Amino acid sequence: MPERPSWKPEYSVRVEELDAQHKHLFSLIGKLFDAMAGANVRDISRNILSSLNDYAITHFSTEERLLLRFKYDDFSEQKREHDAFFDTIRDYEKNGSDTFEKDMLEFLNDWLSEHILKVDKKYATFLNNHGVK
Repeated sequence: MPERPSWKPEYSVRVEELDAQHKHLFSLIGKLFDAMAGANVRDISRNILSSLNDYAITHFSTEERLLLRFKYDDFSEQKREHDAFFDTIRDYEKNGSDTFEKDMLEFLNDWLSEHILKVDKKYATFLNNHGVK
């Protein structure tokens, strides 16, 4: 089982709204992690996963709106990453297995950390230079 995910200062993209949304995504993944330790794991984790999916739509829309507004050069990379996230979630849901929750948790934890550090951090200075804080 992976370590319980948590927000770290190095994940900051220096845009308050997006940092708050990233923190909420970590919180939802943390709830999924906690649910795996309890009873009714499958029912609880599916509900949390649904909430996470809904919130990811909100967050990705916010990011994409800001990046399009200021004509961010790497927008297509950001969009591709977001679309791949949802494709993977759908694949996990469709092809569930006995290790569904563990596999999903590992994917979510790794994806969010890596995505923020390698893709989202690229737009931090760009948005800050356009007055988005």
